[in-house]
Parts: sequence; C-alpha cells; structure tokens
Amino acid sequence: VAIGVVGLGSSFLWAPLSATANRNLPLRQAGAGAGVYNTTRQIGAVLGSAAIAVLMDNRLSAQGLESGADGATGSMPPGVLDAFSTAMAQSLLVVPIVLLIGLVASLFFERPRHFATMTSGH
Repeated sequence: VAIGVVGLGSSFLWAPLSATANRNLPLRQAGAGAGVYNTTRQIGAVLGSAAIAVLMDNRLSAQGLESGADGATGSMPPGVLDAFSTAMAQSLLVVPIVLLIGLVASLFFERPRHFATMTSGH
C-alpha cells in the first residue's frame, strides 16, 4: 500500500516539475531546456543513490560492522542490531540536508512570468 501511495504521489510530481523547469524559456529553447532538465534529473538520481550507498557503507564501518552482502539470510543477531540501526539512522540524515540545500537553491530561481502579470494588475 505504501509503495502504491508513493507511486500515486509521484505521478502528480513529475509533470509540474517538468513544466516549472521550462516555464520561462522561449519556445525555441524548450527542447534544449527539457533535455537539460531530464539529464540533470537522471544524474541526480544516480549520484543520490551512490551517495547514500557510500554513506551507509561508511556508517556501517564506523559502527564496527563489515559492509557488503555475503548472501546470508535470516534474522540479524541481537548484538549487531543496535549498531546496524544506528548506522542506518545516521545515513538517513543526508535526506533532510539535501532537501535544505534544494530549498535554498530554489530561492534563487527566477520568478514565473505569470506571477508578475498577476501582481502588476494587468
């Protein structure tokens, strides 16, 4: 159910993001703008996944746990559970940090042109 809610939410996210990225571009630059937006989105997804994996590996090592999958299955030993939980919790701190950086970056975006016409009374 949770994955379904995330998928549904994503369907309402990507179209407005794409429209916002290209909103103020002249028509002759719309194709290039869409290409830059999609390239940036793809690179961000790859780098974000890699960054969280490296951070998880680092935090596991800092907790004295070996990283890497050895094919073991089953439940985690109780002595490892606390260290593993701490490492994963620390790894998740990257998410609010990246969101904060994104918020600050968005403050420097150009104001959409349709807002300028609404506030000028035309």
